[in-house]
Amino acid sequence: MLPKGKTYRMVVKAGAIALKDRPDVTNSDLSVDFDVPGTVEPAIHDVAEGEAVEWLDNLTFCYYIETKELGPTEVTLYREGEAMTTYPAYTTWDWDLGQTHVHFDERLYFDKGVNYTFVLPAACVSSLYRDDIVNEEIRINFVGAYEGPGTTGVTAAEGGGTKVACRDGRAVITGLKAGSRISVCTADGTAVKAFTTDGRQTETTVDLPGRGVYVISIDRTSYKVKN
Repeated sequence: MLPKGKTYRMVVKAGAIALKDRPDVTNSDLSVDFDVPGTVEPAIHDVAEGEAVEWLDNLTFCYYIETKELGPTEVTLYREGEAMTTYPAYTTWDWDLGQTHVHFDERLYFDKGVNYTFVLPAACVSSLYRDDIVNEEIRINFVGAYEGPGTTGVTAAEGGGTKVACRDGRAVITGLKAGSRISVCTADGTAVKAFTTDGRQTETTVDLPGRGVYVISIDRTSYKVKN
């Protein structure tokens, strides 16, 4: 196996190849240069660095080589440096290129002037043919541009069987599944609390430190509420 991250030249010397029925007809000197990449580097992705984005309903990373996933792959959305939600992703290839795709269940809206980052972890995507050629961490930093009604990378305060409301300075969460992962942060990304419910809890409450807007993430869905 050739060491990665290097450029090579394959050479066929003159006279090494001849026609089957004409041994006097042979090749001239032949050579071809090729690279063995050191990492899986992104060619392009849907969001440019620093771009102002109103909303997205999917996200794609493209690579210059054919790729596969090394295991379950997830992309995490950060708001002002605080992890908000993690989305499942899948990696595939087609016609000498590779792609990692994320499809959101619904549009994600990004509040105007707020800083966001999508992060694809290192070593979750590899070359289709070599598991030792993997991606480095990929970070896409961008700025929200949405000013209408709705929320940023989050749903309304109700989705499926789960409901979130504020009562008397507390966030009240009902309709939980067993072992739900819950995190609460302020709108500017300051963490308030993070915990996992036990196997029997279907509802819980979280004391909120003051008035304002809070983002509550439950498993892979987030909700924005006002206290």
